[in-house]
Order: sequence, then structure tokens, then C-alpha cells
Amino acid sequence: MGATLISISALLTACDCFFDVSGHLFECGTTTPIAGATITLRVDKGFNTGLVVPNAGTTDAQGRFKVGENESCGSTVTLTFEKDGFMPLERQFQGAPKNDVELCMMPAAAP
Repeated sequence: MGATLISISALLTACDCFFDVSGHLFECGTTTPIAGATITLRVDKGFNTGLVVPNAGTTDAQGRFKVGENESCGSTVTLTFEKDGFMPLERQFQGAPKNDVELCMMPAAAP
């Protein structure tokens, strides 16, 4: 058990930066925030390559969001935003952004 604790401790020490993304989601061409968009997180490259986390987060009333995963900050992760009335938005991040990101979704075409 002592060796296991040392191994876990060494892993956590080696990875002192974890992947997370925060920002704002707006309707493209406006400053209108998109509330209630669901966010799916997919690890493209990292400790858990192939991991998909549905409902990893939701935007709040001001369109703000913050999602993360137990991945190193250098991992490659794709976020997919979905909201009724809008086209899905997919953004890949190679490494955790240092600042908030500003993203926009396009309204879905009328039938």
C-alpha cells in the first residue's frame, strides 16, 4: 500500500495543472448570452483519451460556463455546446486556455 500512495503522489506532483475551460457563450452577431446550453466534453489526447463526458456543464443565465476534467492542462479536449434553436458548436482546445474564452452559436435555420 505504501508504494501505491507514493505512485499516486508522484503522479499528482508531476501533473500540477489540470485541464479546465471557462468563458461566455453568446448568439453570434449579438451580445445576447445563451443560457441553458449543455456542454459535452471529449478527451482527444491525454490521460483518458477517448473519454466522453455528456452533460459536463451548462451555461448560466449570463452564458457563462466552466468545465474541466482530471486531465493535464496540456491535454487536447473538444467541447460541444448544444441548445434548441441553435446549430451545435464544437471547439477543440489544445491545452487549457489561460483566459476565459468567448464563443458564439449560430441560430438554427428556420424550417
